[in-house]
Amino acid sequence: MKKVILQTVAFVVFLVGIFTMPAAQAATVSGTLLMSNGELMDNGIVVFFDALAGPPPLLDKYFRMPEIVEELDSKSVFRVSVPAGEYYIGARKSQSLAGEVMTPIKGDYLLIVKNVNGVPKKFTVKSGQRLDVGTIYDGFVYGGQPMKSRVGATGVLGTLFVNLVTHLQGVSVVAAKVDGNGQERSKYVAAPSGEDGTYLILLPEDGTYHLRLYGGSRFVGRFDIGAEVVGQKVVEDYVKVTVSKGQILPQTLFTVGP
Repeated sequence: MKKVILQTVAFVVFLVGIFTMPAAQAATVSGTLLMSNGELMDNGIVVFFDALAGPPPLLDKYFRMPEIVEELDSKSVFRVSVPAGEYYIGARKSQSLAGEVMTPIKGDYLLIVKNVNGVPKKFTVKSGQRLDVGTIYDGFVYGGQPMKSRVGATGVLGTLFVNLVTHLQGVSVVAAKVDGNGQERSKYVAAPSGEDGTYLILLPEDGTYHLRLYGGSRFVGRFDIGAEVVGQKVVEDYVKVTVSKGQILPQTLFTVGP
């Protein structure tokens, strides 16, 4: 009987230990990000890309959207609280409106922290850790849409319309990669559509994506997907597409407005 009581007490203590374990602590990542010539990227933004959610950001091939965005201070210094995980880190000093985190525009200064081999560096951050990445000098002035030559590229190219007839200008298509469980993972963004409503969104790999429409960082439209139910159009907030490797998929998009 005494042995049974002791075993019971031990089990209860074990359960109490499980349910009173402290929650995982956020980590803190800090550093200073400067232009390659040493000038400040003051009042720009620092961005974190979840390495487990998608491929590294390669600005000459596609624009991946960051999962975490924070401001650089007046001295180009940042201190950001993030969940434990693996991240790529970058920065942007924009010519566009403050807080804009969609596609860069010509004249923006862009930086991705790289390793000695010149590829985006992956930072592993542990729970409760304080990681200082130091002072980094790098980056370049963005000159326009990446990969003007689309030979061998993967992506979606098309025209945007509103109310079936009018070209939609100045909005961005965002593509969210969909995994095998139907969950959206990393996101990619196109440059704003032109006067004729054309857009091109470049993607890192083949697969299934959900396309959405944004003006700045705000969702601006729903899509007419062409089907009808009891005489009414079926409207969704995304269009599902499947893209093959090395394919530029043609996709005209019809929006019905907000």
